[in-house]
This record gives sequence, C-alpha cells and structure tokens, in this order.
Amino acid sequence: MKNSAFRIGVICEGPTDYHAISCLIGAALESQKINAKFIDLQPNMDSTQADGGWSLIEKWFENYQPDIRVHRYLKGGFFEQDLDEKSCDVFLIQMDSDILDNRNFISYIGEKYNLAFNTLDTPLKRGEAISQVLEKWAKSEECSNFDKKRHIYAPAVESTETWCIASFKRTKENLEATKGVDLCEKFMDALHQSEGRTPQKFSEVDKSVSRRKKFCQKHVKGHQIAREQCFHFNQAVDNLISASALFL
Repeated sequence: MKNSAFRIGVICEGPTDYHAISCLIGAALESQKINAKFIDLQPNMDSTQADGGWSLIEKWFENYQPDIRVHRYLKGGFFEQDLDEKSCDVFLIQMDSDILDNRNFISYIGEKYNLAFNTLDTPLKRGEAISQVLEKWAKSEECSNFDKKRHIYAPAVESTETWCIASFKRTKENLEATKGVDLCEKFMDALHQSEGRTPQKFSEVDKSVSRRKKFCQKHVKGHQIAREQCFHFNQAVDNLISASALFL
C-alpha cells in the first residue's frame, strides 16, 4: 500500500456540504475498504465564519491557480507551514445545481466565462452544467492529464440536502428532480423526524452546522440508498474509488 489513507481535499460551498461529503461519501468509501481522510480546503472548518455559496468556490480557484494549487496541495510544496495537514491526493469539488435557476448567475457565467446552456430541464443536464462551470473555474485545460484525474467534480443535484434526504429514507421519487419548496420541506421533515420532532411547514432550509453534522453522522448507513437514488452522488463515489487506485 502506497499510503495509509486516501487524502481528499474538499472544495465545497459551505460547512453543511462538507459534513454531507465527509460523512456520507466517507461511509460509501469505507464500505469499499477505502480509508479516506477529508481535508477542508474550502471552507476552512476551523474558522468561526460560516459563510457559504458558489462565489467562495470561484474565489478559491482564483486564489489558487492550477500551478499553485497542484504544487501546494498535490505535489508537496514546501512554502506552507501546514503542509502535512493540508496536502492531499485528489481534490473533490462540490457545488449545488439549484443556482442554475438564478438568472443573474447564468448571465454572469455567460459574460465572464462564455458559458451557455441550451436546456437545463433534467437532473443529468443540470449536473453536467455545474461540472462545466467548475472545470472552467479550475482551468482544467492547464493541468496535466494526470492532474486532471486528481480533480473530481461532484455536482449536487439539486443540493447536498438531496443526499441527506436519500440517506434518511428510501423513496420511489426521483429525488434529484425535487426542487425549491418541495425539496426544502422534504429535507426539513427528514431533519425533524430524525431528531424526534414533529414535522412543520418551513420556507427555508435550516443551515445549522451542528444540526447537519449530527444528522449526517446519524444516517451514514444510508449511503447505499443515496447511491441508488442520487445519480450524481453515486458518480462522485465511483470517481473517487477509481482515483484511489492511483494512491492506495
């Protein structure tokens, strides 16, 4: 074995997404005998600042251009004091697809990055669109073929709350097609049932980091259901399994 652990550097929207990734994807990898260690690159989970959003992912890639981030995190650069803690084998890059319904976002990426999407009417197309945005931000064309394989894109369709719902209970619904208020209510119902509370009507998702962490930790055994019900979650796990063979 080359390494004792498969080190995954996580670049995601916010702290609640990080816990969904580290708990649910971590459990899925563990079931395949892969000892994964997740490294918080974006956001910094030690920070008291709980901001989240797609713009922080874009900013991270602006700050860490391909040559800088590959040398710093993937090749063991020596100019950072916390090298041992932050070095990793691959990057896992997550972003929610619900932002695609925001006209300002679509206009922004069209004007700045020359990206345009003909249709966004299926979960598959929405996941593909998010991957294209992330690849553009990461400037993947400037990376070597080997380093491209170390950038794993994980669109969450419509959000990591979808993964949480799937881990909580099996359903016949197409969860990745669930959006807006319906998605909010399904997640909050799952959260309240998990905590033994009576479900209520909610207009927005609770983003409490401590509540989300407890939920994800409690339902890690649902990772297989999430793989069955969420195509993009399953794809991210499969891609990580393939990449792990390079390092384990």
